[in-house]
Amino acid sequence: PVVDDARWSSQWTDRTPVAVAVWVLLLIVLGAAGRPLARALFGAFPDAGQGFARIMLILLAVWGVWFAASYNLIEFRAIWAWYAVIAATVIGWLLASSRMGKTASRASRRAIGGAEGAFWLVFTIFLGLRFFNPDSWHPIWGGEKPMEFAHINALLRTPSFPPFDTWLSGGILNYYYYGEYLVAFFIKLTGIPSEIAFNLAQPTMMGLAASAMYSLVVAVSSRVSRDRVDPL
Repeated sequence: PVVDDARWSSQWTDRTPVAVAVWVLLLIVLGAAGRPLARALFGAFPDAGQGFARIMLILLAVWGVWFAASYNLIEFRAIWAWYAVIAATVIGWLLASSRMGKTASRASRRAIGGAEGAFWLVFTIFLGLRFFNPDSWHPIWGGEKPMEFAHINALLRTPSFPPFDTWLSGGILNYYYYGEYLVAFFIKLTGIPSEIAFNLAQPTMMGLAASAMYSLVVAVSSRVSRDRVDPL
């Protein structure tokens, strides 16, 4: 069977300003919901792992859905994606409330603000690049976009994994696809049409990388300088 719930909000989000607003709202929610989980895992960092908040929450949620759908326990649908995010949030809150979370050091507000600033600054820069060049397809500078877009659309219609084969009707994809599955998961959460969400996914991945790198650099520099460095 084909799953057809990927565009559940398209009557509103088929317009770029609305789609961007919904996507940004989701990123804000994920940043707040993932904070307890990040603090439980990276509590010794000056930013209490804020740079990893979205990454850890989304990785835990997407793995749960992927695992269950791979064994046909559930179908890859938007409702299960949201259930997984809620479950990951609860797990993070329980870990943060346990002994693991209580051993965390006192977080620096400047470090937390820096992690969020790094995310949103890099996200905005690459979002601007996508606005100026939304296609960005070139044999040298980004020639895999057509294949990536095809895989993502196949994933959005797939009830279980491995996903449908993009080129062979009735077959399954014999190719690595988990990175594209992460993007498909975001699309399921928002219901934004894939042709718009594809251009929002790249800035998101760059922002996640920037915030994680910021968190790591602050942690290492603070330890090397024995906490005498300004985290920001």
